[in-house]
Amino acid sequence: MKVTGESFSSHHKRKRAEEARCHKHLNFQTKGLLPDRTLESFILKSAEGAIPGGIFEEKREEQRKAEEGKIEYIKIKRQEEENKKRWEEIKKAEQIYHLLNPSQQEETRIETENRLPDYWKEKLNKVRGKGTTSKILKVVLEENRREIVKEWIKKGKIKGMYNRCTLKI
Repeated sequence: MKVTGESFSSHHKRKRAEEARCHKHLNFQTKGLLPDRTLESFILKSAEGAIPGGIFEEKREEQRKAEEGKIEYIKIKRQEEENKKRWEEIKKAEQIYHLLNPSQQEETRIETENRLPDYWKEKLNKVRGKGTTSKILKVVLEENRREIVKEWIKKGKIKGMYNRCTLKI
């Protein structure tokens, strides 16, 4: 049987098209090769070099950027939700603290100061002599006070107050 140049050429083209359609990937579970039969892979393999300017690469890049944008948007929304919940929790703890009677507020203040690390205790003692408090020291004291209020609610120490203001922490 004689093979002419034309039939050899068509056979070669058909083989290349088949290779483009069945681009092989290693499948680690079956330890064999599986064909890649997605439409996109077929178009990309069969159109390789036929379309100038890398249109497919540009499209892939656009899709990647769009996905990154969606992911970033979701992250921002989650962070906003967490910040909102945290802010609501802070407001609730402050409301509960202000509903406490003066003796409980004083007890909270003393416990807050006792829980401070040594560095902040030194700062607090220095500030008491001057009569002014730095903003960061106020924030540290408020955060500790909120933690104490939460603990007291969990322990049931201020249960009556907690029920009266109907706040959930």
